[in-house]
Amino acid sequence: MLNRGKVVFKRIFSQPDGLVNQNSPPYFSTLPLTIKPIRIYEQNGPSNKLIKDGEKNRDKFDRLLNESHIVLLKLKSVFPFDFFPDEIIVDPMKVNIVSREFFLSPTTHTIYIKNILDILVDCSVFFATVRIMYEGFGPNVVYVKYLKKSEAQKARRIIQGLAVATREGVDFTKLNTRELVNKIENLGSATQASAP
Repeated sequence: MLNRGKVVFKRIFSQPDGLVNQNSPPYFSTLPLTIKPIRIYEQNGPSNKLIKDGEKNRDKFDRLLNESHIVLLKLKSVFPFDFFPDEIIVDPMKVNIVSREFFLSPTTHTIYIKNILDILVDCSVFFATVRIMYEGFGPNVVYVKYLKKSEAQKARRIIQGLAVATREGVDFTKLNTRELVNKIENLGSATQASAP
């Protein structure tokens, strides 16, 4: 090993494949060897910050990956009124709206929680329609019709609670799914009650 300043290098010997003398040990060759210094670690200095930043990014990525697998709510529109039922799938980071026009032809529209501006529920006698307004490119309103009224209201409370919690920087990984749904739904109910 070579020690140059604070950086420690290790010698790596390499040779082209297939050019080894059959009578010599595998690490010797009739051709000259090339030395490739590879930086293993730096004992002090700026790379410690890089290592710590890399660990933070890895932890953040792991947290995002864990959050993306948590399904908080999944709704479908009622079948006889919608021959190809649409779905709303909510997780802590996004809302997926899966709309179907015909057999085996789903279209998924993803709206990130941080981009949601408002969610409205229009109730009729039997069913409800959920409208989600968001900031972004293209049409900024997505709606799903023929949902049960109670499910539509629950979806509004959960999505609204997630939007508030995300804006406040809440970490959802420390809660189990049932506890998370209850707390987020309570937060969504509280924000509705406090609105003028």
